[in-house]
Amino acid sequence: MKRITGALLCLLTAALSGCGETGAVSSDAGKSGNGYEDVLSAYNEAVDSGDADDYLSVIYPEKILDEIRSSDRYDELVELAGDKLGLVRDNLEAGYGENAVTKFVDISSVKQLDASETAAALNYFSSLAEEYGVSAENIKIEDGVVFEWTQLCEGDAGSEEKKRTACAVRVEDDGWKFISISADDLKDIYG
Repeated sequence: MKRITGALLCLLTAALSGCGETGAVSSDAGKSGNGYEDVLSAYNEAVDSGDADDYLSVIYPEKILDEIRSSDRYDELVELAGDKLGLVRDNLEAGYGENAVTKFVDISSVKQLDASETAAALNYFSSLAEEYGVSAENIKIEDGVVFEWTQLCEGDAGSEEKKRTACAVRVEDDGWKFISISADDLKDIYG
């Protein structure tokens, strides 16, 4: 039986709630300099498209993903992410009908992560690395925020705006990474 990583399961469980937490830009959105807004858009796009590779690049540092690729377990991780993204898609279409999509509407509040929240974010990355037998010791977080944002979920059967809370961290030499849970949850689970 495949092992489900705690970090991936946590994020995808958050994505299954409400309207499905989907949609964004490209997997290097966090590198463009616009920060957490770009990575939020990239996250939504990756979830809407169901592209597991893009999704993983938005939520995990490339150093960790590169090590997992080298360990021959990357296909397992991609398959797991793809299966879970399929569940998110099913949930979205069940609630909003065919052609359902999500859109990032706005960010209503932003707060810097404190030292304990930043440490929890690093532990979150380490949990995936440990699950796949690779190291996260060279991962350094330069900045981080928790923000409240509005997401529009719409499809043929209707639409709805939902308030969401999430975190984003800027990883040294990699850019911003999206973490789809609140800072409090991040500390509770990984602190």
